[in-house]
Amino acid sequence: YSKKAVAGKNTARAVLVNAGQANAATGALGMEDTLESAQKVASVLGLDDLNDVLIESTGVIGKRIKMPELMRAVPLLAANLSSSADAAAAAATAICTTDLARKQVAVSVPLPDGRVVKVGGMGKGSGMIHPNMATMLGVVTCDAPVEVNAWRAMTKRACQNSYNQISVDGDTSTNDTVIALSSGAAGGDIIEAGSECAVALEAAAAFDPKDFKSPLYLLATADEESTMRGARSLTKDYLPQARAAVVGEPTDLRPMRMHKGIMMQGVKMRGRSGHSSDPELGNNVIDALPTLLAALSQYRDELAQKFRCELMAVPVPTLNFGCVHGGDSPNRICGELDFSFDVRMLPGLEYQDVERDLNSRLIEIAALHGIDIEMRRLVEPVPAFEQAKDSDLVIACEYASGQVSDAVNFATEAPFLQSLGLETIVMGPGSIDVAHQPNEYLPLDQIQPAVETLRALIRRYCL
Repeated sequence: YSKKAVAGKNTARAVLVNAGQANAATGALGMEDTLESAQKVASVLGLDDLNDVLIESTGVIGKRIKMPELMRAVPLLAANLSSSADAAAAAATAICTTDLARKQVAVSVPLPDGRVVKVGGMGKGSGMIHPNMATMLGVVTCDAPVEVNAWRAMTKRACQNSYNQISVDGDTSTNDTVIALSSGAAGGDIIEAGSECAVALEAAAAFDPKDFKSPLYLLATADEESTMRGARSLTKDYLPQARAAVVGEPTDLRPMRMHKGIMMQGVKMRGRSGHSSDPELGNNVIDALPTLLAALSQYRDELAQKFRCELMAVPVPTLNFGCVHGGDSPNRICGELDFSFDVRMLPGLEYQDVERDLNSRLIEIAALHGIDIEMRRLVEPVPAFEQAKDSDLVIACEYASGQVSDAVNFATEAPFLQSLGLETIVMGPGSIDVAHQPNEYLPLDQIQPAVETLRALIRRYCL
């Protein structure tokens, strides 16, 4: 019944547990009892959909539920619903049959964004415990806002590593059931499936750490999408005995051994403001802007002539004019202007060299126009990255993924990990084309291949 109730829908609102009669091997009459029980619960709770009520039963096989007693009890149960610890303990006790003790647990879990979510569970079972399933009945509740497919996958995986691993007497019960409900009451962003981190966890779950000859690290760093502050702060002391690193990014599972670096720069130009009725009263910095743009354009052409890599989709360094802000009124001489741009460097082009070259040109522009010019970093630069094609990691990733290594145009944390002496590759499921979009997703047909690819690398480097 419960499987059919949740098929094709994402919600359930109540669980009714009957302990005493298993209601198994009772035929059509047993199903009628189940439906009547669910309908009664839905009625007293004011639920419109019968399928919002899930049912668990345990006890003597072949015996129907004692319906008169159950029907009288349901309104009383509903009237005494409570979220207290005493109520939770009472529920865990009430579902016991031949259990020697009640089984319950509750934990609070801090999330990286500062939220704290709560997970509670109760189970029952004493005999007839054998895979698959084990403790026969379990109910898990959580207040985290989890996307439904992610929640189902997490529940399935957790059951595989817990309930399905236990055997007491070699007999499997007819009624083994675990129901997991997540309410979202904790609020905040929805937790979704499909991240590279989730794929890595799934890959690692197949191994016993006691078998590792070399350590396996799952590394999560701060500000990955902006300053990359977390990766910049790493030292080799954080990763003892590490030899290689896989940076999880959406590459359609193709190993990427190279990417451009990026630097974002701001230029402040200061002249002298004044009333536009007499241009001699000031020095308009907008007059210097064409000279600046021409100098940057010329430098961009010089870089394209000097640096080139055919492995890149855009094979030359780029310099993009980003935005201009300046002036405060049409009838005033513009005395101050801010201009920003970015440069994406190929391997071999260092950001320190770019800054030095540009500063020398800005000094000339400042002298030509009699203004002050200052260039500053808007964010700390990310160096270009390249891992040798014949390195062990590139060869291993090509073999494990079945794809030839390539290059990407976006920047990652790879150069910071490589600077620690680690062979490094960028690789993961999904496409950069849908990254950071409202409908961002990972194709389902890439999830398991990604897991298997990582498992192959774990076996190679850790076992």
